[in-house]
Amino acid sequence: MAEEKKILRPYNSPARQQRAEETRRRIALAAEALIQDKGYENATIGTIAARAGVAPQTVYAAFGSKQGILIWLLRRVLEQNTPDTDFSQVINQGSAAEMAREMSRLAHEKHRQSCSSINALGGFEALYPELSALARETHLRGREQILRGVREGLAMRSMSLDPRQEKLLTDILWVFTDGHLYHLLVGMAGWSEEHYGILLQKLLEMVMRDLAPEILRDIDDTQEGA
Repeated sequence: MAEEKKILRPYNSPARQQRAEETRRRIALAAEALIQDKGYENATIGTIAARAGVAPQTVYAAFGSKQGILIWLLRRVLEQNTPDTDFSQVINQGSAAEMAREMSRLAHEKHRQSCSSINALGGFEALYPELSALARETHLRGREQILRGVREGLAMRSMSLDPRQEKLLTDILWVFTDGHLYHLLVGMAGWSEEHYGILLQKLLEMVMRDLAPEILRDIDDTQEGA
């Protein structure tokens, strides 16, 4: 009888997967520490491997490149510092000023935390060109969060908007709270946190009160007819 050939199957136990993930985490945290200590350019694959206590080949196998490590680190920063903000509660506030004040507070706190962590990894100027896909994903996720809040908040008030008006309101709120304004004014123009916060609140109040009059008129008409 011919000897049966054994079929080798890849072995991927939960314990092995956990060890691999722990190695990835150790490499990424070693890279983060090196970037903070020596700067982005000086954190090479070799120095990252040495600090993590692994071979350079292990770093390449885990992340593919230094850019892969940065993407892992920034994704962790964004997930930690971008809470699932309940914008529906913002839209459910009574007046335009109250809505603006609460949305400004939430957006300001989110940008302050995120930018502080990202700057510690080398700054926007060094990272953004290499991470445009991740940045785009993050921005669009923020817009979806606002859209969901707009819909849920209006539903709480027994109101609705047609798709054109809903998109207009979502896009305007998204532009002001997405983080670009914070980066330009605080990160590049040197504005203080306090001055940025005041401007953001005033801009949002104008959005709620003046810049989207069709939407607000519809809301007022609905309230009067209730």
